[in-house]
Amino acid sequence: MKKRLLWLTALLLIAAAALPYWTTDFARQALINALESSLSRPVRIQGKTRLQLLPRPAVLATDVIISDDPAYSLEPFAYVALLEVQPSLRALLTGRLAARRLRLTEPSVNLMRTASGWNIQTLLPAGLTPPEIKVRQGRLNLKQGDSKSPFFLRNALVDLSAPTPQG
Repeated sequence: MKKRLLWLTALLLIAAAALPYWTTDFARQALINALESSLSRPVRIQGKTRLQLLPRPAVLATDVIISDDPAYSLEPFAYVALLEVQPSLRALLTGRLAARRLRLTEPSVNLMRTASGWNIQTLLPAGLTPPEIKVRQGRLNLKQGDSKSPFFLRNALVDLSAPTPQG
């Protein structure tokens, strides 16, 4: 019995270590659907998708483009070098993929302000619990109307989460 448990543990560790090197293009469309429903924006994945078990379970995608709300801009909201999607375990148990936390590594994000407000305000769908969004090593470009400001924030670390009932 101990021998079987040892072999099973070794097999699981090898699979967990090798998992990031296997591409999971079969899960690409499920990931795109989950991102689009979480962000209320069209999403394109131009790179590869992979699974990760350690240090935390996630789906990784490279070269991701998140479109902006057409009411604000035709330029994409973000170009992301590496997007890490940590799935909601509750959703996985029901057989669907839903994002609980998004981590954008090295993104170029376009924050745009118009008379109706900021484009990030429409990023989170009404009535749904939006995912927590983390930006690491990002560039935040500021836009007002059709003109992009020459000022930007580089190497930004930003965490966004939905407001709680307490504020």
